[in-house]
Amino acid sequence: MRGSMQNRILLACVVVVALTSAGCGHVANPFWRTKANYAQLDKEALRAVANEIEKAVQEGNREPKLTGHAGIVVNTPEIMQILKTRAARAELVNEYRSSGFACEKRDGLLYMITNKDYRKAFKRRARDRHALLVINENKDRWTLYESIVAASKLRATALSAVQETFAEARRDLLPSGQKFQDADGKIAVRNP
Repeated sequence: MRGSMQNRILLACVVVVALTSAGCGHVANPFWRTKANYAQLDKEALRAVANEIEKAVQEGNREPKLTGHAGIVVNTPEIMQILKTRAARAELVNEYRSSGFACEKRDGLLYMITNKDYRKAFKRRARDRHALLVINENKDRWTLYESIVAASKLRATALSAVQETFAEARRDLLPSGQKFQDADGKIAVRNP
């Protein structure tokens, strides 16, 4: 009986790896992250789009007038809805990042720093709210990245480049004192 359960778990892991290795666009790869592939992208156009979107989100602009750049499509209903919800929660995300217990990582996602100091600083309900905030923000970010790749008819290998470019744009807009992951993978603090 025990061997049967282990075999099922092993089979599930093999299936996940096989799907992610085969380039399935909607299965996130939990084991490794590919190097950013800018081969089919205009890097400057992608950077302009990321800056435009992240600036609108940071300002809380729920109705931004976005323009695509060099084949990067951003004016789809799904992308516009994501921007509305991200802009609506921007103040809460900034407040949480300013607490010192959040970090913008190079993969374009927001991470919680849940050490002993964090558990002392916040009660359980506040920690639950933070977790929900991070989960929803990351879900929207991930959907944004995938939507840009799909709408722009890019290969799935461009996804890492989109993530990295948005992380850079967001890092450049961080208020002073907020944490981010630098190019070496170390946690750094944004200076004025």
